[in-house]
Amino acid sequence: MYIGLKHRGVTHSLPFAVAFSVVAMLVSLYLFNLNIIDSIMIFSIFLSGFVSHILGDLLTYMKFKVFFPISNKKYGGIGLFKSSDRKVNETILVIGVLLFSVLVYFTYF
Repeated sequence: MYIGLKHRGVTHSLPFAVAFSVVAMLVSLYLFNLNIIDSIMIFSIFLSGFVSHILGDLLTYMKFKVFFPISNKKYGGIGLFKSSDRKVNETILVIGVLLFSVLVYFTYF
C-alpha cells in the first residue's frame, strides 16, 4: 500500500520521531489505559526504534533531512555500507531484537 511518503522523507526526521512517539505514548495511556510508567516505556521503545533506524541510515550513502521541518540541511552519506546490503540489515535487525529482549527482561522480570 502506498500512502505518498517517500523513504527517508519526513518519517526519517527526529522531530517526527519524537512526535510519533508522544502520540504512541498518549494512545497507550488513554486508549489502552496503561499506567504512566508503561506508557513512558512505549514512548522510549518507539523513540529508540526511530533513532536507531535514523542512525543506521546516516551510515549509508544517501543524505536526508534529519531535522526536517526545523532544518532542510541534509546529513548522512558516510558510506559505510549500502542500505540494500542484506547482511548488514539482518545483523542490525538481530542486534535490535536482542537489545529489545534485554530491555523487556530487565523491565518486567
